[in-house]
Amino acid sequence: MTTSGRGDSLPTGTVAFLMTDIEGSTQLVARLGGAWPGVLDAHFALMRTAVNDHGGTWVSSEGDSVFAVFPSVRQAVAGAVQAQRETAHREWPSGAILKIRMGIHAGEAVLGGRDYTGIDVHHTGRLSAAGHGGQILVSDTARALSGDPPAEGLSYRDLGRHQLRDMSAPERIHQVIGADLALEFSPLRTESPKVQTNLPAPMTRFVGRTREVGEICSLLRSERLVTLTGPGGTGKTRLAIEVARTLLQDYADGVWFVALDVVREAGLVVPTIAATLGVPEQPGRPLLAVLAERLGEKRSLLVLDNFEQVVQAASDVGTLLAAAPGVTGLASSREPLAISGEAIYAVPPLAVPAEPGKPTAEQLHGLEAVDLFVERARSVRKDFRLTDQNAPAVAAICRRLDGLPLAIELAAARANVLSAEQILARLDSRLTLLASSRRDLPDRQRTLRGAIDWSHELLSEVERVVFRRFSVFSGGADFESLAAVLDPEGDLGADVLDLASALVDRSLLLSVSDGNENRLAMLETIREYAAEQLTASGEERLVRDRHAAHFRRLAEGSRLVLTDPRRDQILDQLDRELPNFRAALRWSLDGGDHDTGLAIAGALNDYWPTRGNIGEGRAALKALLEASAKGPPTARYARGMAVAASLAAWHVDFAAASVLGAEALRLAEELGDPQLLMEAHVTSGWATVGPLPAVARDHFSRALELARDEKDDRSLRAALGGLSVALLNLGELDDAMAVSIEVAERNDQAGDAYNAAYAHLGIGQIKLRRGETEGALSELVVALRRFRDAGADIGIALALDFIALIAIQTGDAARAVRLGAFAGRLRRAAGGGTSTLISNDEPPLDRARRLMDPAEFNRSVSEGEAFDLDAAELEARGVHEGASSAEV
Repeated sequence: MTTSGRGDSLPTGTVAFLMTDIEGSTQLVARLGGAWPGVLDAHFALMRTAVNDHGGTWVSSEGDSVFAVFPSVRQAVAGAVQAQRETAHREWPSGAILKIRMGIHAGEAVLGGRDYTGIDVHHTGRLSAAGHGGQILVSDTARALSGDPPAEGLSYRDLGRHQLRDMSAPERIHQVIGADLALEFSPLRTESPKVQTNLPAPMTRFVGRTREVGEICSLLRSERLVTLTGPGGTGKTRLAIEVARTLLQDYADGVWFVALDVVREAGLVVPTIAATLGVPEQPGRPLLAVLAERLGEKRSLLVLDNFEQVVQAASDVGTLLAAAPGVTGLASSREPLAISGEAIYAVPPLAVPAEPGKPTAEQLHGLEAVDLFVERARSVRKDFRLTDQNAPAVAAICRRLDGLPLAIELAAARANVLSAEQILARLDSRLTLLASSRRDLPDRQRTLRGAIDWSHELLSEVERVVFRRFSVFSGGADFESLAAVLDPEGDLGADVLDLASALVDRSLLLSVSDGNENRLAMLETIREYAAEQLTASGEERLVRDRHAAHFRRLAEGSRLVLTDPRRDQILDQLDRELPNFRAALRWSLDGGDHDTGLAIAGALNDYWPTRGNIGEGRAALKALLEASAKGPPTARYARGMAVAASLAAWHVDFAAASVLGAEALRLAEELGDPQLLMEAHVTSGWATVGPLPAVARDHFSRALELARDEKDDRSLRAALGGLSVALLNLGELDDAMAVSIEVAERNDQAGDAYNAAYAHLGIGQIKLRRGETEGALSELVVALRRFRDAGADIGIALALDFIALIAIQTGDAARAVRLGAFAGRLRRAAGGGTSTLISNDEPPLDRARRLMDPAEFNRSVSEGEAFDLDAAELEARGVHEGASSAEV
């Protein structure tokens, strides 16, 4: 092995890595024998010349492989092309033919001992190993940094998304194309691409339905929308999941399960689809249009589960599918969606045994309904077997339940204490009674309801209480919520978790895995039944009030989530509980407890914009504020008004933000609440900091005075942060710098990384205004890194915007466009507005558009929008390094 020498002589910073090796070298060694060492020496000499000719650094060689680094991807590509061409044209001893496979990746050069180390080195090695002799592969990150074309006469061929061994996610891989380079190769040596999906992982084995799965798959290959219909309990959801899993590889851009069982308002269907796909709102644009644009030509499958309660939103689904021709919909619903192009598939019951007789176990084997009963019975009683003795009773149970999967599962859950014959006796009498008393229900629905009735009657009284009370949860519940809502005083006389576990054993509750935690959930069909029981019990208001109060406490405890050290963990929890928050907000409106609703919607003030749910938050507050307007003004009402103003500012709706902020301020003054007054002034400041910075300065200054009077450090830091931005926008740079430095120091002392990053952003902007380019870049790169650590995408976008402005000033407009385009994508993804929220500078994309050829501009935009955070940070560091070199 040879190296370049000491590790401290190797280049650092952002570099392009090149790794190569000879394909089939073992066979060459065997064939060439004593001639091999000379061939290898000539190969290394050729490679070393190519590396040196293009400014590269030889790092090491081992066996027949070469590892080198270059200052840029373009130089690495040029060196690789030179080496490939010379290798192909050279006459090698003994008629040997050398074929070199090459991989190029870009990343941060991390030194370890006498060589490089880190994930980017391994990434390059995996990339090179995926190729074939004569082929040059380039990672997507490197491709984005090299520009297009990489050099005159060269271009890239997109080889699609591939999963490199040991890498965390699939990525696009590109092949360098040019004269004298081989063009066609076998498929890359990569693992099958992992299709993005959020399909639920079933807790039990899927039984039967082979014919149905095949028929639905065939339909989906020819139709754009297929709806599985049938009454509750027919297994539509499980069948849809199995079909989607079967078709995973048909949809390169993802298979997405959109759970609508907890959605009751048609207007929330599109936001729920968007949230599932990670598509956020964009200010001033309908979310449906944003979603359609994002899906575009992507090849995706949307599984829309439990559509019947929001069937009024069917037209939105039709509009979405029309606008995104690569997207297919698979819906499950108790009724058709009734829109153009819909193909309806009525889900039949499971196949059941023939009419009564005495079938043997062998005769029942393979019948779907029987197989399901046996499978579920074994899950609660391991020694359960289908025998000639119990076969007639099992067959009768399946017939009596009309082959309905849910009803069969409920009956089989009783095998833990009852024999098949005992289950049949109890089930048969219950269904006979129901059939004679409930003629208003269809036959199958009566059968299912009878099965649930029977399961409910077998519960103890205290288990029935837990069962009906659980119906207030939407989207399930964690164990802490169980105790707080179902039995806060411990009056049930038994541990609520033990009681819930008994309901899981009886298939009336489900235990579902959610990352590192388990939650309990209830099928919608059973939840409807349990809700009826709750209403009939007379305790619905009590339990729903407890539910709303519990989730009010959770929301209020998360009000400062963006500055909480457990930020990501809390945000994930809020995501899980969003259906419960919605249920609590709906109950607050319906039940008249508007104060609780305002408390919840207001306390989620950081959550709404962070997760791109600004529109939903504004709508909830609007309804609650209107419902509360006739009563006497309260601090809760005024705070809700202030949060509504803040959300309007996030939407860049400054007119609405100013009106709401002014009303919040008036109410705060009327109520004489100093804390509320501080919040209202800060909110009004942010509502005006872009269009009216002088007004904003006055608001922030007043908030600062109040915070000092109240000795409220957090409010003081918030007011100072806003004041620094207002002063910057007014051009009062010396005062803005002094305040920004104080903000950075105070937030560092308080451990508030999020707002400290904004302070460094402000310092960078001030230095940029002063013409201190190197100092500005240093601060902006610090801000960028801190924003990444804090997970603040809007902050990252703003930092990149200002770095892009510097790139324009230093003559690198294409790099500025790539950074600006990626920043815009991040800002849209976070549901935020434009950089005018913080600064009056002209956006970098607008400025660069005037300087560049339109084709080059559009190409750079596409490249930037394809970046990931790593590639964007590498690009930003490139601006910094370029500016530093220029000053030197």
